[in-house]
Amino acid sequence: MFPTAHLPSLYDVVRDADAVSEEPTKETVWSLLREYELVPPALSTAGARSLLKRLSAESGITQDGEELLPHGARRGLGDELYDTSAELAQEVLRHQSVETTHASYRDDDVERLRGAAEDALSGTSSGDR
Repeated sequence: MFPTAHLPSLYDVVRDADAVSEEPTKETVWSLLREYELVPPALSTAGARSLLKRLSAESGITQDGEELLPHGARRGLGDELYDTSAELAQEVLRHQSVETTHASYRDDDVERLRGAAEDALSGTSSGDR
């Protein structure tokens, strides 16, 4: 889960907290959230789409000429995590079981393992190609 940076949503959390008497501002809202151990709301799907659209435009990174979408970003994150640890990927992606994670990412892992095996047998590394 990623916290939103939507200022009106963050202000609402601070204003709704009984312990906080200070009015939040753009400069103070994050420090007030930390100081009073308040949990910011999660980034919404619309917020994620907006963020990815902006990041795609700024970076020039697209998929088939289209801006990145939340599912593609989640998939990319899952690929990277699965390469490190299937259990880590399962936990971060909140899959019910590690079997779900294996089913979703095993094909990618097979390709990675095939490349590593070919490299080992040929005496090269992927970086040498």
